[in-house]
Amino acid sequence: CAIRPAMYNKQIGGAKNSYHIVGLAVDFDIPGLNCDQVRKDLVPHLEMLNCRMEKLKNGSGWIHLDKGEVNEKAGQNRYFRP
Repeated sequence: CAIRPAMYNKQIGGAKNSYHIVGLAVDFDIPGLNCDQVRKDLVPHLEMLNCRMEKLKNGSGWIHLDKGEVNEKAGQNRYFRP
């Protein structure tokens, strides 16, 4: 899932200001790979990719990446909980 029209985003309970609405986020999985492991493998590369990744519960079946801003002075990092 990448671009979500605002109405659809609201219907599925997406964040009001979701980066999906403007095409700056993607949720995905990779068949045959464990999403927990993929997230773990991506963490060291987030800065280079200029992306943030949502911290999901272990066992979650997708990965969320977005191009949201990171305010490191406010203690934010690239691996976040919504």
